[in-house]
Amino acid sequence: MKKLWTGAHTLASGFLLGVSLMTAAIWYAAPSKAQSAQTVVIPIQDSWQFGPSSGLTAAGIPYAGYRGSFSQDLGISPREVQKPSPGWQYGTEGTYTLTFSEQNYLPSYPGRYDVEISFGTQQLCGTYGWGTSKANKVTLSCPSSNYMVFGKSLPGGEPEQGSNNLFLTFTVDDGSANGGWPVTFDKFSLTFTPTTGAL
Repeated sequence: MKKLWTGAHTLASGFLLGVSLMTAAIWYAAPSKAQSAQTVVIPIQDSWQFGPSSGLTAAGIPYAGYRGSFSQDLGISPREVQKPSPGWQYGTEGTYTLTFSEQNYLPSYPGRYDVEISFGTQQLCGTYGWGTSKANKVTLSCPSSNYMVFGKSLPGGEPEQGSNNLFLTFTVDDGSANGGWPVTFDKFSLTFTPTTGAL
């Protein structure tokens, strides 16, 4: 039996054209959105904005407690971070990864903390936990679509806010009368890794 030809060819547009005579099928595949994109490191400075019941320890480590919080404008917007890859008209999708260490300010008394990444009034993602007696590393992964950043509006009717800077907030509040024992936070890191399409 004669073998039927099957093949693929990359078009000038970057799309992949495939032909299978075995199944009489013709298919197209879009190029990877992040085929040439690299992981972006988003600097987190020591210039925190402290509210009541937050500040720096004697060792210079940020802390919050008793319903206190501190935050930082990261000086860059999701539109800048997720700008289109070369040859691709849409924004780059991917995952923001935040890491930090947390530890109780008072070793035996844990505080409940909330951490949020946002831009404008739009929350990108967040996490919560309880302080530990020994320093503990926490990792938060935040998938971000190009629609959320570049679309003209969001499904709930809210306007797109992707041109606003990314904002990072740490809050300690356990809902109790005193608002929760303080927690220290240190060793911050934030990156954005483009989606490659492979799992």
